[in-house]
Amino acid sequence: MKNTKVRAIADTAVASALGALFIIIMVYVTPLTTLMSFVIGVPTIYIAYKWDWRFACLCTLCSAFAAFVLIGDALSLGLIIVTYVLPGLVFGICISKRVKTFNAIMFSALAAIIGFVAELMLLNGGGDGILNLIKEFTGNMEQTLGAAVSQAGVFSENDIKVIISEMMEQTADMFMLYLPSFVIIAAAIYAYCSSVFSLFILKRVGLKNVPKLKFYMLHAPKSMCIAVIILFVLCVGDDGKTVYMAALQNLLFILTSAIAVCGIATIDYRLKKHIKSGYIRTIIYISVFFAGVAFASSIMTILTVLGFVDGMRGSRVSEEVGD
Repeated sequence: MKNTKVRAIADTAVASALGALFIIIMVYVTPLTTLMSFVIGVPTIYIAYKWDWRFACLCTLCSAFAAFVLIGDALSLGLIIVTYVLPGLVFGICISKRVKTFNAIMFSALAAIIGFVAELMLLNGGGDGILNLIKEFTGNMEQTLGAAVSQAGVFSENDIKVIISEMMEQTADMFMLYLPSFVIIAAAIYAYCSSVFSLFILKRVGLKNVPKLKFYMLHAPKSMCIAVIILFVLCVGDDGKTVYMAALQNLLFILTSAIAVCGIATIDYRLKKHIKSGYIRTIIYISVFFAGVAFASSIMTILTVLGFVDGMRGSRVSEEVGD
């Protein structure tokens, strides 16, 4: 028992040092910031799965303290811990308790939302920071599009300004309306990618019985599909000016996006029979996305329809997602 605790403490010390190193790289080495955001939770997840959630919490605290001593910026460090380390800690605790992998990712996403919201609150400052940022972005887009279309000489300059100005104003309104959805979806994507990457690393370092997430088995339940139909009927033709309708539209957007992801899983379920390598299939999906970025709206519609039809039919067997 004593030797076991010594090994656990030794592993925790090494993992804490790695965690602090990843935080420092994330702060000071800008080109590696994105990569570190996905790697930063691996040491904590490793400790949680191999030993215990208490050692994982200790690992997080030690990493934060060591990084603070070297960085000295409590605000930046706090945002990194809450946004990127906390989701890994939550995911590690969940899988150490043998929670289903899919549910563990959802809990990790909830933790990530806390960090994303904290960053947005800091960005918002006194109250209009986010709105001003969106207006600045759409303003730059308006100037770029206006210059490009003017050079074509197809429309009059006044008509161009009016059309593009209205289009950018609608874009800004859409960003503000669906901002909660963007935050939730971004948190879910981050939690999924970082968790899958962490599980991949854990297997490579020799941990056995690491849970797996079978992406191709993700499917929308019928209840979700029916909820989307009801929400679509309630929201059709409404501009989301009231808080109640804005909340319903955000919920519809989130559920529709989830069904679209299930549409990708439906394709993956069929394609895996012909292409066994998940890496190759992932490259294919990414390539198709970038090649068809101009038709992103049509692609999302097709994926949503596929996910919806698959969910209503229940054509795939109901396997447990995770173990």
